[in-house]
Amino acid sequence: MHGHTTRHVFKQTLRIRNKRVSQKNKILS
Repeated sequence: MHGHTTRHVFKQTLRIRNKRVSQKNKILS
């Protein structure tokens, strides 16, 4: 159960990182 929650949080952090990267790419381009 603990591993499942950590995996869920990891997916959320990846989503947030992807959003930040996409925003940076838009500003750079």
